[in-house]
Amino acid sequence: MKKKLLIVCLCSTILTGCWDRVEMQDLAIITSAAIDVLEDGKTKISVQLFIPRSISSGETGEDVSAASTFVREGIGSSLADAISILQNNVPRRLFWGQCKIFIFGEEQAKNGIRKEIDLLARQSGPRGNSYLYVSKGKAAEILTLIPPLERYSGEALRKLSEDELGTSTTLKDVDIGLMGEGESVSMPFIKPLISEEHSRKPYETVPIIDGAAVFKKDQMVGTLNKKETRGLLWFKDEVKRSTLSIQVEGEEGEITMTPTLGNIKFKPNLKSKVTNGL
Repeated sequence: MKKKLLIVCLCSTILTGCWDRVEMQDLAIITSAAIDVLEDGKTKISVQLFIPRSISSGETGEDVSAASTFVREGIGSSLADAISILQNNVPRRLFWGQCKIFIFGEEQAKNGIRKEIDLLARQSGPRGNSYLYVSKGKAAEILTLIPPLERYSGEALRKLSEDELGTSTTLKDVDIGLMGEGESVSMPFIKPLISEEHSRKPYETVPIIDGAAVFKKDQMVGTLNKKETRGLLWFKDEVKRSTLSIQVEGEEGEITMTPTLGNIKFKPNLKSKVTNGL
């Protein structure tokens, strides 16, 4: 009898269940995040929080008139401090597992992003396959856009990165790139699409990829336009699909083709003599 009682006591110590679990109704699910530097040097993080839609009684489907997300922000001396203040502004526990989008403001990118990347890479919440972008102007403005076809701007950006011609950079890519010998990376450069439709308000539009932001070490040193970005993707062998138009010498019109396979070869070209310095 004593042996049985001892076995029960030992088993009870390992069968404690999910003692630290958090119910879904207690979580605030983050879909996208934007990081900006303010004029006083402080860091502002803005997050796009998902609103669970309820089904009205007697109806089927979702209430399409209700918003899918809302934006909350926190300001602190560093990104970690800003996140802690952000948590104080949200009644539920922040959940980063579904945050697929991180956007850096243009000024933040120029000032440097190494500390921010290091924090995101070390935290258990953000995923390594999350997409990173640099926005023209303030990154927080991208989160407030209302795309006509998608539920929120973060989802529109995610689909762009998955469907576009290789113009995608993940948190893992940037973390590895900044630690590499070259210490250089590139990220998609985004901005709101200016719509010519007078019936729509300025924020009723989508974010678009308008080239690439180029980093030396952890600071943005310039941007590439769409044509230059396409060339960069060819050099990096990251073009998923593309359409090329070629003008044949002596012939009218152009030949348009869509390559399905590509192979890049580099051939160095020295334009100056190399001396031993003696």
